[in-house]
Amino acid sequence: METEIKATKKKISFDILKFRLFKLIIGIIFLIIFLWTEILMIFNSDSNLLPDLFVNIWWQFSLSTIILILISYEYLINSIRDAFKKTISDDLLVTISVFTSYIFSIIAIGINFADLKANNWLITNFNNDDSLYLLFAAFVEVSVIIYIGRIIEFYVTEKTVNEITAINDLFVEEAIILKNKKEQKIATKDLKENDIIICYPGEVIPVDGIILKGEALINEASFTGESKLVKKIRNSDVYGGTITDQYLKIKVKYKLQDSLISKIHQGILKAKEAKSDYQKIADKVVIFMIPTILILGFIALTLWSIFAGWEKGLLVMVTVFVTACPCSFAMITPLSILVANGVALKQEIIFNSKRPFEKKQIINAIAFDKTGTITTGKLAIRKTNLSKENLKLVYSIELYSKHPIATSIIENYKNLFKDNFNLKIKTIVGDGLEAKYNNKTYYLGSLEFAKKILSKNNNKENFIKSDEIVIYLFTKEKIIGYIELEDEIRKDSYQVINSLKAKNIEIFMITGDHKNVALKIAKKVGIKYENVFYQTLPSEKASIIEKLKNQNYSVGFVGDGINDAIALETSDLGISLGSGSALALQSSDITIRNDDLNLVDQALNISQKTLKTIYIGLIVASIYNIILIPLALGGILVPSIAAIAMAINDTLAVIIAASLKRLNFKKNKKN
Repeated sequence: METEIKATKKKISFDILKFRLFKLIIGIIFLIIFLWTEILMIFNSDSNLLPDLFVNIWWQFSLSTIILILISYEYLINSIRDAFKKTISDDLLVTISVFTSYIFSIIAIGINFADLKANNWLITNFNNDDSLYLLFAAFVEVSVIIYIGRIIEFYVTEKTVNEITAINDLFVEEAIILKNKKEQKIATKDLKENDIIICYPGEVIPVDGIILKGEALINEASFTGESKLVKKIRNSDVYGGTITDQYLKIKVKYKLQDSLISKIHQGILKAKEAKSDYQKIADKVVIFMIPTILILGFIALTLWSIFAGWEKGLLVMVTVFVTACPCSFAMITPLSILVANGVALKQEIIFNSKRPFEKKQIINAIAFDKTGTITTGKLAIRKTNLSKENLKLVYSIELYSKHPIATSIIENYKNLFKDNFNLKIKTIVGDGLEAKYNNKTYYLGSLEFAKKILSKNNNKENFIKSDEIVIYLFTKEKIIGYIELEDEIRKDSYQVINSLKAKNIEIFMITGDHKNVALKIAKKVGIKYENVFYQTLPSEKASIIEKLKNQNYSVGFVGDGINDAIALETSDLGISLGSGSALALQSSDITIRNDDLNLVDQALNISQKTLKTIYIGLIVASIYNIILIPLALGGILVPSIAAIAMAINDTLAVIIAASLKRLNFKKNKKN
């Protein structure tokens, strides 16, 4: 059923496109006819190149009415729709200008109808003594030229949206799930985390997951735009909407609504509706500008009618309305943001909100989480004093956690233990895990967590001194043992921190780890001692962000875990790594789809380039209005020239926004 709906929507979309193209072709033909007629009448009204039919009143009326039915009615409908919403848009000026031209011409014909029948007048705007003063030419020229500008805007917008949302076409309705060693089909939307699914060669992977069995070359062109296949092996992440060339057994990582496909779709919807600081300014300009132009137009009509005749006054008013149409103000911001989303997606970056495109969110400080962000999160076991039985208990407990430390312990011991204990687990956010096993309660976590739980008479000699990460297994009565892990700094941490510092961005690190561990890592990557916050709880991370904001910093936060969600929400710009938790992804403004930390810098670059592009577009639109509105008021322009100038201005806005497509940031290959 959903496939049929998609096919129907595609057909409807294609039919709409064909009809728009048909209207555009007819409009351009009529536009050429009227412009050709006007030019020849200006320079040589007796030219043999001008058929009598072209200046016949009924010919002009017929062509104008066709344009009214095909094109101009859209402006009127949009204006009426806006009126019901109690809003004023640029369509109002277009509607007034074009329909004033058309209605005036009809009235002029009616008033002089008897003479028309008797004399069969050949008319044009440029004859003085023997013709009526008609504005059919202005009506057609303005209507068609504005429509051409909007078709260009429509094309760029649709092309960008289609590039971004093409991934949604790869959504599959059903997946093959493995239950009790038997394959069965299930609706993709019903898949849950940790379900095991099967994908055969040539099939689309339904949701995000981790490969349990098999190797394949994955086509990720729908995400990156690159045709190069990506090799995936056991434990590699794969994404819904990509295509495998081999058999794969996959563990579901996220449900459909939390998968990358959904994140992209949600991001596009937000981008289309986004209103940055600049857009709010533009909206205020449009709201102020439209009534102002209406007043100026009617003043021009009055004054020119008094001193040069009402026909000239009407022509000047129509010209003013066309010239001042603030289309470019209205389109530059949403179109730029939309194009930026397309560029970002190809760089494996997803913008989830409007905040990256707000001027006030130009970041001058970034706080990084440590584990899984500055460091790999893949910790190596340095030493332990636990027995094999207790190690298996730790392994079994960590299977219930998605924290990078838990993942590392599981990775280190997965070949040692083929099965695990059946436990009842409770997560104590920011501290560790509580497990029920054999009617006894065990705890697993940091030194600070152990101090909270242990009774006061516990022997402190069981705690070890270390500059590395130490995880303790304990009960309320005693320390059972520990595992000491050594963290590895990501190679791209050095690169991105140096790059950000070169832009005068202050770098901070916020971590729940011990002081010595935190300072050791910070020193290696070049973060100042006083900029390191250690042994912090999730709520404290958010408080630190608030503290930095109170120090006049505009703070970005980069994290990947569940315990980073509050800080991501609190920061001026939350950036999450795509390998992180679903909650972290939902709480962030920018998602880095993979673990390439350098993309943090690229995301900020795209954001800043977009803001610059919007700024340039608004300046160009302002210069246009400052120069041309006085010319229109002075009667120097005619409607056709004003329409061409307005179309050029709108096209410039589209070109300026589309220039973001040329951004080409170098991708960093990870070892």
